[in-house]
Amino acid sequence: YSAKTVDGKLTSLQKSHSAEPTMNVYTTKSTIRKITTSENPGESFKNAFNNKEITYEGVGAGKKIKLFFVKIAAKVASWFM
Repeated sequence: YSAKTVDGKLTSLQKSHSAEPTMNVYTTKSTIRKITTSENPGESFKNAFNNKEITYEGVGAGKKIKLFFVKIAAKVASWFM
């Protein structure tokens, strides 16, 4: 699958690989099913992410550095949520 986002919002989802990915995201069907059938999908996603049921990596050196700082910001933000 490939997904495209603009300003943090999902704009397209396809059953094919992207020709120019900026990150790879890994999870399982059961994790996706758990999130999509949850009464609180946002909380389920957060829990799956924090439990490393969803992982990701940047593609290319620049993206990896950017994602490193995004991870730090997400960790700091989680302290206030």
